[in-house]
Amino acid sequence: MNAVARYRLKDRRRSENIRLTWSNTAWMLTVGFDEQCFAREIFADGSKVGSEMEALLDDACIIVSLALQSGWQIQELVNRLSREATDPASPAASILGLLVKVAAQAEAEMRA
Repeated sequence: MNAVARYRLKDRRRSENIRLTWSNTAWMLTVGFDEQCFAREIFADGSKVGSEMEALLDDACIIVSLALQSGWQIQELVNRLSREATDPASPAASILGLLVKVAAQAEAEMRA
């Protein structure tokens, strides 16, 4: 199997921190951008340190970041992760879906 070349980010790069709420929990999303203002990495904080949720979300952010650095566009990920939330008060069906959606909005604003 041939691996797709990963886009190597500069050590110092533009990023944006965004506060959001999902399932009555406050979260902090950090989106890292390349020189053309495309989102290339995400990080999330908000779950209890050492919890299973923290480990799962850290792993999910690594996978999303690798996808973004391997040629996937953030909007493709939004489309694939978009499902209606079961709770009308929630803006997304999962925290990862919300993080990717908010990262896409940040990219759109950065590129405008």
